[in-house]
Amino acid sequence: MRIKLLLVGIFLMSLLTGCSTRYFDTVSPPTEVKKSIALDQWPFSEFWQGYVFNGNKIGFNHFQLAFSEEENLYALEGSAALHFKLLGFDKSIRVKSVDKVTSNFLLREFSYRYELDGQLQEVSGSYSNGNLIYVVKTGDAVEKITKQVSGPLYPASVINLYPVHKGLKVGNKYVYKTFDAMTQKLETVKQEVVAYQTSDLFPEKAYFVKTRYQGHSSKTWFLETGQPRLELSLRGVLVAHLEPKEKAQAYLAQAALNKTDVLLDYALIKADLGVDQNNLSHLTVKLSQVDSDFEMPQGDFQQCISRGDALLCTRSKKALNQGTVVESLEQYTMASATVPIDHPIIKEIVVNLGVQNASFAEKVSAILKWTEKNIEPAVVDSFSSVQVIEKGKAECQGHSYVFASLARSLGIPTRLANGIVYAKSHGGFLYHTWVESWDGSRWVAIDPTLRQAEADPTHITFLYGESQAELLPLSQLIGQIDLEVIEVR
Repeated sequence: MRIKLLLVGIFLMSLLTGCSTRYFDTVSPPTEVKKSIALDQWPFSEFWQGYVFNGNKIGFNHFQLAFSEEENLYALEGSAALHFKLLGFDKSIRVKSVDKVTSNFLLREFSYRYELDGQLQEVSGSYSNGNLIYVVKTGDAVEKITKQVSGPLYPASVINLYPVHKGLKVGNKYVYKTFDAMTQKLETVKQEVVAYQTSDLFPEKAYFVKTRYQGHSSKTWFLETGQPRLELSLRGVLVAHLEPKEKAQAYLAQAALNKTDVLLDYALIKADLGVDQNNLSHLTVKLSQVDSDFEMPQGDFQQCISRGDALLCTRSKKALNQGTVVESLEQYTMASATVPIDHPIIKEIVVNLGVQNASFAEKVSAILKWTEKNIEPAVVDSFSSVQVIEKGKAECQGHSYVFASLARSLGIPTRLANGIVYAKSHGGFLYHTWVESWDGSRWVAIDPTLRQAEADPTHITFLYGESQAELLPLSQLIGQIDLEVIEVR
């Protein structure tokens, strides 16, 4: 479940789209009701899952269960690897996790290791007596966090185990609180055993379970032996399926040969702008297939209004309203795990820029010139601005991390904007990250990747945020929305 949130979407094969209505039939459940099972009586010790995207095998997930007599705890061990191409670059994600729990799955200790394009982040900690204490290590930056939590707490790794633990009985509903070390968020999980079904996609009968987690819905079919046979989420485009170890790991050879930009093909929003975006001062677009509960940001230079079942969004270089509503700027001046400001590398660069007493425009210009000279545009992910600087290359998010670190260090409140921007070379809009900096009276959109001191109006903001947890709502839109250009000038 957790590793899948790293992807925009995965297809088992094209026929799986909409399979919940076409390929499944409800039948009478077994007369013998599945009772609650504790870990000391668990029916299996491991399983393997394969991931496929647009017909391309790109990864696997391996779950193992182990018992420590010395600690009297069970270890839920996970190992996942993903490998795919994006814009011609090889992308690699590896995750190793260990959650130590009681026989009833209550969280006690955890340790996670994430490797993203060679960059490392580690999260480890414990939960006891209502105190959740953990340490996040990104490169040489270490952050210790303490949270107060009431009631029982489970690791997110139990999501594919909890319905089996409580008993697979049609009609059962479960609500429980989890901690996801990947996003470092406390989340409530809601699950329901909906039906007992047969399918054309696998030979066994299985229990159909709906799960609501981190704002997303997923569908899982559990075998009577407890393993998750098939999982569909993000409106049915994200898929994991049970398979033998040898087949699950075979993705490595196939991924190395895969020449398809799988994420690009899925995320691109095709549209014809019709003009040079560099000469554009005003853009209005119609966005369709946007969930009604998704709130588009509004501001001086972006306004979105409902038009039937669509949104009409206007982006302009001239203010569209009477003035900015000034919010608290303090959070946009502070350091974070992704945007540190007190690291020696950041401090040294700020000193060398020599613009501490300069104007807003001069500071922005100096930062853009530094990033253009020192950070190569490349499809390489990093966890923080310091890692970007050390590697000397990054994608749009990495460029924005660096700009935000330097700007905040120079006293400029800066936030990360996430949305879409027009890419002429691809014939449409691509998902993108840039920044907005406060000039003393308004937010100014700046694109460090495209070297734009004033971002062009094709930058349509969907949400603000810099952490993975803050970006999760984007997955509701990627691969789903349609865009029509209404007006350009």
